Amino acid sequence: SSLAAAQGAFQMYCIDEADARIVVGEVFEDALNGYFGKGGLTLPQPNDNGNRECLIIDAGANIGAFSVFIHRALRGKCRVYAFEPIPETFGTLSKNFEHHRIKGRASNLGLGKLGCPDTLSFTYYPQRPACSTYRPQDKERANIEPLLNNPKAFKGLYKDAAPELVAELEACDDEAVAQEKVKQFVEEQWRSETLTVPMKTLQDCLTEHGLLGQTIDFLKVDVEGAELDVLLGLTDDTWQHVQQVAVEVHDFDGRLDAIQALFRKQGFSHVVAHGIQVYNEEYGMNHHFVYAGRRAAEASSSS
Repeated sequence: SSLAAAQGAFQMYCIDEADARIVVGEVFEDALNGYFGKGGLTLPQPNDNGNRECLIIDAGANIGAFSVFIHRALRGKCRVYAFEPIPETFGTLSKNFEHHRIKGRASNLGLGKLGCPDTLSFTYYPQRPACSTYRPQDKERANIEPLLNNPKAFKGLYKDAAPELVAELEACDDEAVAQEKVKQFVEEQWRSETLTVPMKTLQDCLTEHGLLGQTIDFLKVDVEGAELDVLLGLTDDTWQHVQQVAVEVHDFDGRLDAIQALFRKQGFSHVVAHGIQVYNEEYGMNHHFVYAGRRAAEASSSS
């Protein structure tokens, strides 16, 4: 199948191999079992005579795992417009676009809501570049605090990335010593720098690329806390051209409900939300997905 072909053996450029394995694995898992699984969305299809390629938007592209996935799944019959705010990560994204001969364009900027400023300060995590954000308070609440406060979360998430440390923690009888080891590790892993990043709305980007009024077959948004802002960067008219959406959400300040309400307001008949069970229930984190489609798919709402 196309989905099976998308996850076959291939190579990608990356910044850190261990981090890339996690990111690529999560993206493919999200797509196969989430977007096109329990999310009830369908893989976009170019038209039969091949004259129209699918138009894909990858907001928060990181090194390009989803862009590569969808390019392979659609056997190259798509144009992908990808957006990544962090310069080093964008450099790797661009290499992956070139290596896989992905049609479309990768852009080095952040996406905001209508009326957003021209630049914003981003918190960049050199050891965890995929988590860089202009809402660092969300990463503190959704990622960092659970690692510090929940030994099960730390061991579960780092058993492959830091096996020696996890083994030390398993063997340690002194809880205070174990907590200090975790604290030191987390502080280094989540060491941050501040970057000034150019910002635009998705509406502006579509206009600049001559895409306004075209059907957007799939919009994927994974922007580390800024998802509602990105969605509010499209006008009502442009929303009518968007066919399917998949968004990762940190549910703070009613954001999960607000995103579902926005999709329903924009006429999507199929809106499904679910939490990432192991992260939320076992690790005390806060990660959810929302999926929206214009044509009803074979999926029912799940918790």
